[in-house]
Amino acid sequence: MRYFETSAPAAFAELLGRQAEVGRPVTYVVGNPFLPWVVDVAAEAGVPAAVLWVQSCAVLSLYYHYARGLVEFPPEDDTDARVVLPGLPPLSVADVPSFLPPSNPYKMIADAILGQFRNVDKAAWLFVNSFTELERDVLAALPGVTPRRRS
Repeated sequence: MRYFETSAPAAFAELLGRQAEVGRPVTYVVGNPFLPWVVDVAAEAGVPAAVLWVQSCAVLSLYYHYARGLVEFPPEDDTDARVVLPGLPPLSVADVPSFLPPSNPYKMIADAILGQFRNVDKAAWLFVNSFTELERDVLAALPGVTPRRRS
């Protein structure tokens, strides 16, 4: 993953440039949480980008609040502690995505996922896998997460 993170952005930028040079400019790009650099490369090339979040809005909210330092999760051994986020019921430590607690052995994956939230404001769209009727409260609590509209 480290090699991919260091070599793929330049290769992707080159691909975008080559497509434009031959008269087939890329009109938009869709990235995902495991490729957070896609949004940065697209923005540098002037190509609108979207983020495709394949998990629920509830999980998006958890990662977003954690990545932006808006919530601190309690220690893993405190089974009585609760995490409180807008639009969600109080959550136990066991409800928190397994990539976030300090005991997570896959730090690179967590860094990649959290990296998406460092640049999500550069995206023109944020596509989320959701069922509105089931996540109405979470959706209502996330207006600040949605990227700004571009004309």
